[in-house]
Amino acid sequence: FGGSPSQDINRLRSNSLKHDTDLSHDGSEEISSQIQRQFIQEIELAEELAKNIEPGNTKMPDAMETIFEAALDLGKLGGVKEVMGEIENAGNQYSKAVRLLVFLLVEAPMLILNPPLSLTNSVRYRLRTYIDILSRRLKHLQSLRRSSVAQMQGSSLAMMNKQP
Repeated sequence: FGGSPSQDINRLRSNSLKHDTDLSHDGSEEISSQIQRQFIQEIELAEELAKNIEPGNTKMPDAMETIFEAALDLGKLGGVKEVMGEIENAGNQYSKAVRLLVFLLVEAPMLILNPPLSLTNSVRYRLRTYIDILSRRLKHLQSLRRSSVAQMQGSSLAMMNKQP
């Protein structure tokens, strides 16, 4: 499953075409751009703050690791929401997690960073695996949502037909 960011972009685009994830992908390019701008702003702020920290006193968390941990937390929260029957909320959490993971896999390696972000093949594989799992959960939630809407419509029709 090794590959370059451009291969990941093509793979993710083809996957998103295969899976109609209308639950959560509205304006994903704009959101992705916002994430990228915010990320760069946060790195610049961190670099400014780092100038005031004496060497050895404290270790700053790695920005990519922080984003990865946030994505995992969102995925877990989505799982909790799904188990609790909160399908819409679960889908939103899964969607946010997918967007962060896609950012790490596709866009972050293209950012101009010092040192540049370089993902190993095993890390790329791991990110793709998480994206695929969360995307499958989103697809499952969509099918649940569609079937519940169809059931509600069917019961409404049945009730209307019973009335004299």
